[in-house]
Amino acid sequence: MKNWLICTDSFKDAATATEVCKAIAMGIQQSSPQSTIQKIPLSDGGDGFITLGKALGWGKTVTMPSFDALQRPIQADYLWEQDTRTAWIGVAEASGIQELKASERDGRLTSSLGTGILIADALQKGAATLFIGLGGSATNDGGCGMAQALGYRFLNATDEEFLPTGETLSQIAKISLPESKLAPNTQVIALSDVSNPLFGPSGATFNFGPQKGIPKEQLAPIDKGMQHLADCWHKYLNKDVASIPGAGAAGGLGAACLAFLNGTLQSGTKTILELSGIEAAISEADAVITGEGRVDETSFQGKLISGILELTQKHHKDCYLVCGQSELPGEWLLQKNVSGIYAVQDYHPNLAESIAKTKETLQKIGNLLGQRIKND
Repeated sequence: MKNWLICTDSFKDAATATEVCKAIAMGIQQSSPQSTIQKIPLSDGGDGFITLGKALGWGKTVTMPSFDALQRPIQADYLWEQDTRTAWIGVAEASGIQELKASERDGRLTSSLGTGILIADALQKGAATLFIGLGGSATNDGGCGMAQALGYRFLNATDEEFLPTGETLSQIAKISLPESKLAPNTQVIALSDVSNPLFGPSGATFNFGPQKGIPKEQLAPIDKGMQHLADCWHKYLNKDVASIPGAGAAGGLGAACLAFLNGTLQSGTKTILELSGIEAAISEADAVITGEGRVDETSFQGKLISGILELTQKHHKDCYLVCGQSELPGEWLLQKNVSGIYAVQDYHPNLAESIAKTKETLQKIGNLLGQRIKND
């Protein structure tokens, strides 16, 4: 009998972390019915962040009216822990790219307003600590939508108030502060594992804009808008945060949490691994399966996979990677002590087919792993 721990992130556009873990577990049970399996769906602060928090009991679910990234009315969740007055908010819940159809994704037009509405509600409840998971956003507005929901006002050259989006950041002529101070004693912790600055060649727009639907020819002017926003922060808020590693996370929401909320940036992977109790689960398992939608060299640069691998090495456990697509050269597996890697696209090279058949293919991979261990 084998004790398995399955702890994966979501596969974007294909399956949630919960669905990934469930599919792999079903496959293992088919070929190795005597195995025991523990499933811990994970998140790095993006998709699945609130789902993970619900599973781990971080707080009670607050469901409230908000807006999606295209400012359409939705119901969105965050978590609230009354005793410690701690709120957990995921940008992906109200401003997430997964909530938009592929044809709707356009970082020139999307807004973080919906996320700001959730934050405002938590602050009104008297939040002492506010964790914000920055992954999975559809936005590139430098957090201006979030800020407007918190009482900041953005004025153009004719002194008219407007809601800046990615394509209109350069039109900001003045930022007016909220009439009353925003919960000055609230500790705001933004969770992210990217190190990109706000603007420039490695900034939010050039690195993440294309996947959010920004046309290539629009990247440069929108990046200039981000630089203009940083200048406005310096002028009106006395904040110089654009070059801080992680400022470019979630289309500039990383910097916005620093500028508008006086927050700090913290590793999402480190925080979530600590809160999930994953190390204890790894120590009790015989073998561990982890993974994410796409595995490449950046997966080992502070992301969830790297954190899991460090813990499996510490406890001398076999670790298998399962992913949608792998771009890892073979030597990486040896260097990182990976016992094996299995990719959905190895079964379905066509991307659309691979996404459509992700869950059934993950079940096949789980079946294969169950057979492999049974025969070892």
